Amino acid sequence: MTFNIPTDPAADFKARFKEAAELFGGSEYIPVSNLFTLSERLRAHHVVEKAIRENVNVVKELKNHSVDKNIIAEIVGVDPQELVEEVKPKRRTVKEQAEDWVIENAGKEVSLNEVSEATTLTYAQVNKMVKDRPDLFTKVQKGKYVLRDPKVEREKDKFSDSQG
Repeated sequence: MTFNIPTDPAADFKARFKEAAELFGGSEYIPVSNLFTLSERLRAHHVVEKAIRENVNVVKELKNHSVDKNIIAEIVGVDPQELVEEVKPKRRTVKEQAEDWVIENAGKEVSLNEVSEATTLTYAQVNKMVKDRPDLFTKVQKGKYVLRDPKVEREKDKFSDSQG
């Protein structure tokens, strides 16, 4: 794959800087955003050179260095909209998945080890979740809990309150 990078990035930066200075009537009048783009482009060129030297994925390396997607698109030669961001799972997402699993299995009697094995949480994280979310767990005996669905329980309470 070929990349749109100059053979001498420093000389390219100087030429673009000189061009911007002429356009804006002096180097002190170049807007900060333009200066930032010039310096980011130079930094991106160095990242590309390093990635090629180390034989790693250039686009991934540019993203790892937080290079603007417009500059990445310019270097790679694609439309910026084609550079789809990879969504990394967040810790909160993992916790939400565990909570969803608990709700899906409401009514079951389980140990913390079983919850830990069924979800990607560690035993300590499950133990903390039991303490933080008493609406999801009811202790039956030492080490045994009944899983609960708080929404269903609220609906039952509302229904029984409206009947009585």
